[in-house]
Amino acid sequence: MHSTPAELTHIAAPADAQHVEPWVDENGDGTTWGRYVRGTRRSTTGLEIVVAGWQSADGTVERHAFASATDVALNAAALRRLAAVALNAAEELDRLDEGADQ
Repeated sequence: MHSTPAELTHIAAPADAQHVEPWVDENGDGTTWGRYVRGTRRSTTGLEIVVAGWQSADGTVERHAFASATDVALNAAALRRLAAVALNAAEELDRLDEGADQ
């Protein structure tokens, strides 16, 4: 296990990050570093969506969303809430992709 290089300590977490993991030596040889970052978490009946990503040592962030669904019967109103949550997460990803962290 390598300790985090000093040159990574100045790299700020993305502004939208609500949780940041420690830097990880991706290849185990001390040449490629990154860290997992988690942002907004949204949920409604039957669905949770988490915006997350991987921050590279150059400061860039590759974001994505995780969707977790439960096996629950949804009526029309619940499906509309589910769709709204998913759409809000997609819009957030679009905004962040246009931001300074990319």
